[in-house]
Amino acid sequence: MTNRIRYCDECQCDREVRVVERENTLMYGNENFNIMEIFAQCTHCNAEVTDEELDTFTLTRLRQAYELKHSFDAQGIKNLRLHFGLTMNVFAKILNIGYSTLKRYESSGSSPDVTQIGIFKLLKAEPTSILKFYEVNKFNLTIDEQRVAESKFQQLFASPDNSPQNREANSAQLVLDDLEFISSTRPLDEETYTSFKKVIDYYRTNPVREPS
Repeated sequence: MTNRIRYCDECQCDREVRVVERENTLMYGNENFNIMEIFAQCTHCNAEVTDEELDTFTLTRLRQAYELKHSFDAQGIKNLRLHFGLTMNVFAKILNIGYSTLKRYESSGSSPDVTQIGIFKLLKAEPTSILKFYEVNKFNLTIDEQRVAESKFQQLFASPDNSPQNREANSAQLVLDDLEFISSTRPLDEETYTSFKKVIDYYRTNPVREPS
């Protein structure tokens, strides 16, 4: 990176600045990360100077550190949705999150928090758990969207080893344990809490029965 001209608050005028790197601990997604921060420094008074381009570069490093730690980046979220064959709009409704929120996740505009990453990890590890999210949130969808979603799920999960009874026996308790763990260890926003609570309550009121 070359030197550039930026406004210096200390000097009260435009000054030439240098680009500097320093190790720093910054917060992202309510977690601290040690990264190499890039910032602009006035060559006249050595004061730190605002530079939006460098701030964006630092934010990108932060997001990458966050995604690396939690092993779920924008492409991973998109691939998960495509695995189910769902549009962003339908996938967002099933998970009870905003369409614009999901769109930002898939385009690296923002990163999901730990709780939401927990949902995506759960869906990746236990794809059939999406059926429970669908069960409690399907009324967010139009009738046509419900038909499309159910058709996709039928294609994905309708096999001798993946009958409804076997799905219940094999994954219900795992899903319940994961959801309760996530909801008990992380503060949830109201939207995510409501979605989790519906799924957990569904399991509690519909005990799992072993296949006969």
